[in-house]
Amino acid sequence: LAACNGNSFDRNSWCVDSGATAHMCFKRELFSTFVEMKEKIMLACDKFIEADGKGDVKIKTEHDEIILRDVLYVPAMVGNFMSVVKATENGFIVKFKDDTANIEDEKGEVILTAKRKLNLFIFSEQPHLNFCLSNVDAVRWHNRYGHLNFGGLSDLVCKNAVNGLEMKT
Repeated sequence: LAACNGNSFDRNSWCVDSGATAHMCFKRELFSTFVEMKEKIMLACDKFIEADGKGDVKIKTEHDEIILRDVLYVPAMVGNFMSVVKATENGFIVKFKDDTANIEDEKGEVILTAKRKLNLFIFSEQPHLNFCLSNVDAVRWHNRYGHLNFGGLSDLVCKNAVNGLEMKT
């Protein structure tokens, strides 16, 4: 139902969906591998839409970066869907409790947390940051700040704490 209703999603959201038989993504730029193909998909709202391709998608979460395999590219979707079935087939552990869905790796480490919103478990991907530095590369900034990790550098950029340190998303 959420795929038919644009009110549930913002453009960077993913729904952890226990009813989806495949991962589905409408953002072509997220695919790290891609093969064009056509496949009809029946949605829960008794409508059909078509996938235009399939590939792998990297998602940066608040905990880690994960790769979803065999994700269908469905530009007509209003949001992105992580299939619980496909996640478990690929070694992830999915735990639902109260208003939270946690996705864990094979070691039991939480790699993704989704929160209940409008009876859906939603998480937002974190921006993939590419540093765009004037006359200095990211490694130099890393060294200048006592080997601060790149996540810390991105925090400095987001808070405008350093003049001359810029990024593009």
